[in-house]
Amino acid sequence: MRQIADVHLSTTNQSNSKILRSLENFNVEKVAKLLTKYVIKKGMIKEDENEIYEYGFVIALEMGISLLLCLCIAVSLNMCIEGILFFTVFIPLRSYAGGLHMEKFLHCLLLSCITFSGILLSGKLRMPIGMSLLLTLIMEYAVYRMYPVENHNRQIDREENIFFKKRLKQALLFNTCIALVCSIARNESYSMVILMTYGMLVITMCLGKRRYRKNTIN
Repeated sequence: MRQIADVHLSTTNQSNSKILRSLENFNVEKVAKLLTKYVIKKGMIKEDENEIYEYGFVIALEMGISLLLCLCIAVSLNMCIEGILFFTVFIPLRSYAGGLHMEKFLHCLLLSCITFSGILLSGKLRMPIGMSLLLTLIMEYAVYRMYPVENHNRQIDREENIFFKKRLKQALLFNTCIALVCSIARNESYSMVILMTYGMLVITMCLGKRRYRKNTIN
């Protein structure tokens, strides 16, 4: 039995290593360029629009892979509703408020999966409903005050800033309503997921701001 277990463990480790090597060698930018060349060749877009579509394909591919892996994690933990709640709260805020950007896609993917797993598992923790709601509101205020988190690779102009801030306010208001509903329903698990999602977002925004200042000084 022990030999069988050792063989199974060895096979699992080899499979995990192969997956990690595949992800490490996977070049999102290269795939995005190939897709862009294909749609240009088919006459679906103009050649002078290639940079816009390349950027769009990169974002779509990265998000698609991350969402697929996170979905697998949620299913394996039997916490699909909590996973949907996380993305409902997180995606609009991350899109409009900004945050930490990793240099490599693999690093970003691994960090996202680890963070996602931790937030889902935090739903098993318990905290008084009133306390979790209060902390969530404090975190929402912190997110609003820290906006925007700028990125050297994607500078925003004045008009974009006004648009993003307006959308951020709407997202915060919507999430406040979700948090209130969870509190009224006395659902401690969902309330913790929302709170921990905000906590993670505040941390990544702080790290993003720190990196931006560091790069600006250098």
